[in-house]
Amino acid sequence: MKETKDILHQKSLKLLIVGDGCCDYNHFGSVKRISQEAPVPVFDLEFTTNKLGMTYNVTENFENLGVTDIDLHTYVIENKNRYVEQKFSQQLFRVDEKTNTSKNIVNDVLASISNNYYDAVVISDYDKGTLSYTDIQQIIKACKPAPVFIDTKKQDLKQFDNCIVKINEDEYKSSISHSSKMIVTRSDKDVIYVEEGKAIANFPVDKVDLHDVTGAGDSFLAAFVVYYVASNNFKTAIEFAIRSSQITVQHLGVYAPRLEEICQLD
Repeated sequence: MKETKDILHQKSLKLLIVGDGCCDYNHFGSVKRISQEAPVPVFDLEFTTNKLGMTYNVTENFENLGVTDIDLHTYVIENKNRYVEQKFSQQLFRVDEKTNTSKNIVNDVLASISNNYYDAVVISDYDKGTLSYTDIQQIIKACKPAPVFIDTKKQDLKQFDNCIVKINEDEYKSSISHSSKMIVTRSDKDVIYVEEGKAIANFPVDKVDLHDVTGAGDSFLAAFVVYYVASNNFKTAIEFAIRSSQITVQHLGVYAPRLEEICQLD
């Protein structure tokens, strides 16, 4: 635990984070009857919570790991409404609502890059319309030599060569090309590091009490970037990121683990 903290405290990081934002609404209630109008359950709403998500959640994960110097470029592009059966903390269904048409933030991002030095650039791309392939390529080119980490739902991953791309198993299966360096998270099974199309290393994932996978990828991404940039140790950074995401899935809704929580699992 002390070694991990020492590594992460050795260097104060300055990050640029770019991507899609949303607002997460969690509607808690109960289902006790079936509607007389149609064979569907009736959800009795009791209370609602809300919190900024997607790229905003990625940023909170970095902040909880001790990174405070962050330039964030994002905006709320949709509302996500999750309806949760309160007694069993079980999500029943989700309703997504577009809130904004796409607007161009790339010029502001490029201006930030030209005026600052960044230890790393993080692109959190849910493919909601904030960033196109061309936008991302512009950012990658402009920010050299800073390393670029991309979490994306886009399918043509070859366009992000020379970056470290983090995707999940479904995204990996649906991709039409591969980037040169990829981290593939496979839920509670394992994490695979793929280089030039070949699986180089496999990292097991311990079983935990799973409540909600919402935001687990965000926690993984932030933890990996922080540890990797601070240590340049790929293997240990992935193991650290796995522990972070394991904490998140044990909470309902998005959750950003604190450094002390992750270190307790060492």
